[in-house]
Amino acid sequence: MEKYCYSFDGENYSSGLFETKKEAIESAKKDRPETENVWIGTAVKLTLRWNSCEEEIIESMQEDLYDQCGEYAEGQLDDITNEQELDLAKMIDEAVEKWINKYNIKTSFYTVENCKLHNLDESEVE
Repeated sequence: MEKYCYSFDGENYSSGLFETKKEAIESAKKDRPETENVWIGTAVKLTLRWNSCEEEIIESMQEDLYDQCGEYAEGQLDDITNEQELDLAKMIDEAVEKWINKYNIKTSFYTVENCKLHNLDESEVE
């Protein structure tokens, strides 16, 4: 469900979230009754994204083997295929998603799209 927010300068939309444009406009009127115009936009929650870093994990294992055994470890794990690397990436992604869900991790902010300037004196809201 869409949520709306407002800004008096078209940049700072930290006014809170509202169910309708009308609610956002009414809040803006109460917040600054002397203001003629307000920007109304649609709040868009952000999706958490990450880099799986599967290549770095494999490199880390190779470096650890070298630290333990020196040059005898050279070439170890070089035969890991692209398919195996992609499988590791998938497993990492699944683990991160499980961790996000387990701890209910989410962002507390949003981006704003479809911003339009509204005159506070007008009673019609699209």
